[in-house]
Amino acid sequence: MSRIKDFQSAGANIIAVYPGPAEGLAEHAEDFVRGKTLPSNFYLVLDPDYSFTNMYGLRWDAPNETAYPATFLLDKKRDHPIREDQQYSRRPGRRRFRT
Repeated sequence: MSRIKDFQSAGANIIAVYPGPAEGLAEHAEDFVRGKTLPSNFYLVLDPDYSFTNMYGLRWDAPNETAYPATFLLDKKRDHPIREDQQYSRRPGRRRFRT
């Protein structure tokens, strides 16, 4: 969230995928955002029963875990996804996504 204004000034949107079991997922997501002011370019979407997470091989099937952190960059046509796998403790800088 610390770099979200950089993305906003570049005209980019941020979509966070919130995975989990379908039962109770909406309530957990509401708890996650409660009390937070989210920027206008930030969207939280639900991933019931890990559909998206499993499709992209991101399931972290360990106690108290849901998914490996990952970053996807889509072009304006949304037809060329670029996936960059992440280690949990590292995040990419803007240079990593420039072509």
